[in-house]
Amino acid sequence: QKQLGQTHPMFIDGKPRRSRNGTFQDVCPNDSRIVLGRFQKGSRNDAQKAIAAAKKSFPSWRAIGWRKRIALLRKAAQIMTERQFELAALLSREVGKNRFEAIAEVSESVDLILYYCQKMEDNGGYEIAMEGGVTERTRSVLKPYGVWAVISPFNFPLALAAGMSAGALIGGNPVVFKPASDTPWSGRCLYEIMRDAGLPRGVFQFVTGLGGMVGKEFVENQEVDGLIFTGS
Repeated sequence: QKQLGQTHPMFIDGKPRRSRNGTFQDVCPNDSRIVLGRFQKGSRNDAQKAIAAAKKSFPSWRAIGWRKRIALLRKAAQIMTERQFELAALLSREVGKNRFEAIAEVSESVDLILYYCQKMEDNGGYEIAMEGGVTERTRSVLKPYGVWAVISPFNFPLALAAGMSAGALIGGNPVVFKPASDTPWSGRCLYEIMRDAGLPRGVFQFVTGLGGMVGKEFVENQEVDGLIFTGS
């Protein structure tokens, strides 16, 4: 309750950034008179800056290896667990979920992160020996791909954002993340969790704004190597 009505920045290359386009309101769906916060109306230029910062971080994030990456993501899951009731209260305010559904979504968010970590570990980083002849040795290797854009929906704003982002990050890909404009606050909380878990600066970018601006830049920018979007 004490945080209601604050103005929130974007975070690009680990630094707070404000948009020249001003802000938009995040309101409570249960009572639209309650302004939860004001978030930056990011531009295509802001999105370009985020993509460039993510691309710059790619070589070092790729180089640390999957074991270090899953250790950081498991730390993120631990932090999320520690903050579960605060996050659930936020989901009740921002999405209108009841207490049971809100707590369940936070638990699902944790489970998704830990599931991807466990799968990576179980499969030895997905470096798998294949059948070969007497004179050859062949193997299948999962390699980091590049910058991934993650656009999350409003209905499960924490779980789907966390799951999509974790899958990309564990695979060695930096992420540029745009939450739905109806649920930017939960998106900021996810950014803070990743930051507090120790992800290097630039590996996880948080950009807010309209789909026709930020989202369109993510889709059309040739420096984005992959994009994942979930929603109706």
